[in-house]
Amino acid sequence: MTHGTTQTSESQTVDETIHYVYKNGDKAADDYQATPLNFTRTVTTDKVTGDKSYGDWVAANGTSFASVTSPTIKGYTPDQAQIDTITGITADSADIEKTVTYVANKEAAKVTYIDDTTGKTLSSQDLSGDYGTTDSYRTADSIKGYEDQGYELVSDNYPTKGVVYNQDGTVQSFEVHLTHGTTPVGPNNPQTPGTPINPDNPDGPKWPEGTDKSSLTQTVIRTVNYLDKQTGKVVAKQITEQVTYNRTAIVDKVTGQIIGYSTTGGDTVDQTDGDKAWTAVDNKSDWDSVTSPDLSSKGYLAPDLATVAQQTVTPGDKDVTVNVYYDHDVVPVNPTNPQTPGTPINPDNPDGPKWPEGTDKSSLTQTVIRTVNYLDKQTGKVVAKQITEQVTYNRTAIVDKVTGQIIGYSTTGGDTVDQTDGDKAWTAVDNKSDWDSVTSPDLSSKGYLAPDLATVAQQTVTPGDKDVTVNVYYDHDVVPVNPTNPQTPGTPINPDDPDSPKWPAGTDKNSLTTDVHQTIHYQYGDGSQAAPDKTDSTTFDHQVEIDKVTGEIVKDDGWTAENGKTSFDSKNSPVIPGYTASKPASDSVDGLTQDSKDNVQTIVYTKNPATDNNGGTEPNQPGKPGNGTDTGNPSSNQPGNPSQPSNATNNGVINTSTNTGSKVNNGAVNSPELPQTGENNSQSQTMSFIGILLAMFGSLLGFLGIKKRRND
Repeated sequence: MTHGTTQTSESQTVDETIHYVYKNGDKAADDYQATPLNFTRTVTTDKVTGDKSYGDWVAANGTSFASVTSPTIKGYTPDQAQIDTITGITADSADIEKTVTYVANKEAAKVTYIDDTTGKTLSSQDLSGDYGTTDSYRTADSIKGYEDQGYELVSDNYPTKGVVYNQDGTVQSFEVHLTHGTTPVGPNNPQTPGTPINPDNPDGPKWPEGTDKSSLTQTVIRTVNYLDKQTGKVVAKQITEQVTYNRTAIVDKVTGQIIGYSTTGGDTVDQTDGDKAWTAVDNKSDWDSVTSPDLSSKGYLAPDLATVAQQTVTPGDKDVTVNVYYDHDVVPVNPTNPQTPGTPINPDNPDGPKWPEGTDKSSLTQTVIRTVNYLDKQTGKVVAKQITEQVTYNRTAIVDKVTGQIIGYSTTGGDTVDQTDGDKAWTAVDNKSDWDSVTSPDLSSKGYLAPDLATVAQQTVTPGDKDVTVNVYYDHDVVPVNPTNPQTPGTPINPDDPDSPKWPAGTDKNSLTTDVHQTIHYQYGDGSQAAPDKTDSTTFDHQVEIDKVTGEIVKDDGWTAENGKTSFDSKNSPVIPGYTASKPASDSVDGLTQDSKDNVQTIVYTKNPATDNNGGTEPNQPGKPGNGTDTGNPSSNQPGNPSQPSNATNNGVINTSTNTGSKVNNGAVNSPELPQTGENNSQSQTMSFIGILLAMFGSLLGFLGIKKRRND
């Protein structure tokens, strides 16, 4: 058995599409769609198994696409003129898709710049651009460039907004017509030849020769000078007269050339000959006559030319100078008619010549002065009336009234120069040419010594000598004051002159001498006098030196002890039987000065203890010599309880000295031993006696030492 089959057919289509676009991708034309190519084949299917078998593809309408010409678009060119035939298409071929791109055609334009004055083409500008676009080129910049060169615009048919490239294959032409600009140049707007006519175009046309002011205006001047005949200097305001001719040049601003002149001052050429183009300003063509001024107020005589005549002037004439001369006048000036330098010689002419230096009185009379000053040598102050002496010399100056200068001198006082050297023109007044001698005053009554210059000598004075100052100095007299010649402060140092300086404080006797005293008291313990006081003293003298002019102490010679005594010797204490002195001798005091206080010392006497029958001692109540009395106080006689002096200080010595600067020797004395050793009374007395001898011996040594120091 065979399987049964069924047959069917299937088809396949292949398309061709062509796109037409501009370069920017925009659609340029409708797409081309070709007739599709169709293919079919037979499909046999096994009814039992379902397997299929295929027959060959068969083209229904061919196996190729015909060539296609690209459409024409004005102003554009396709990158492919046609799409060529495509063959070999099968059922398995993919659809075909092609793109044709259109590029704008390059179009052209031309702008020509024409000089209408010369008919020549100045320049041309070739332009190009894509079809359908507008060119960015504008003629304004080029026109401005030509205007900077002196051109003026006549016409311009180039589109204001630029040429539009809408004429495919055609060169569009445009013209800009220009003409030469001209400008009048006259005296009121002269130029500088060689500089740009247009400052904004330094490389453009330049102003030609003949456009500067000196080429466009011609002023012919007559100058009248009024001069000093002697110096040639101007003496009066210069007079200038002028005749002016002007002309106007017409300049081609393109070529920078003068093309002619305008005699009316306009911008149109009416004269090509420059020499004939001049016109007189204000129709004035002559110089007027001029009268010379009167300068007598300035010191001048009449001029050599009274009037300068009238004169006609033509273009091309040269300037003329006329000099008119004036001579000088002179005047004498002396001490009787001195002047003030700098003021006008003629008061009615404040701007005229001035009186010169050397015409004032101080320049015509010379007084030389000697001044004698009497001065305090120490302070420099005046101590007596100043003395002045003088010698005077005079002279007469001859002054030029024009120059205001001294031209010489007259030794006779006239107006004729007979001496040109001013230093030799002086004459002494009253023929007196010296200073007399002057004796210095005696000022001893004012406290001064003799001056350092007793007489200021006579002296001859010559012109030109300087003033002289002589200082005579007086020194102060000084007087010593001491206790031998004390003074009374506040009274005149010079009794004959109650207004003279006064004696100062410190010159009275109390201020010049002082005493220092010593007192030594001898007392019992109860303060009663044991022996008469011993006294001593020394005197200090003071000397000062007084300035008799100022009344001041100028030197302090210090204090001096009379006989050189500056100490108090030690003095032996008196011996009182039955008593022992607290010190065998007073303390010596050294280094006394005028400032030392009085020295007071007190020596206290203590009653000696009684001697018992056993050789011992018993204390007794202190008492006065010869009283033989007992105090009745048994406790005072107990061993180990010695009686104490009632006012014993400083080991039984009372020293009340408050001496300043002095030294008290042996100021400390050992306390006396109380009778506790069993020594008998004779031993105690012996010891006291030995102590007194030692004190006397020490005082003697001190006295010899002081004497030796004084002798030294």
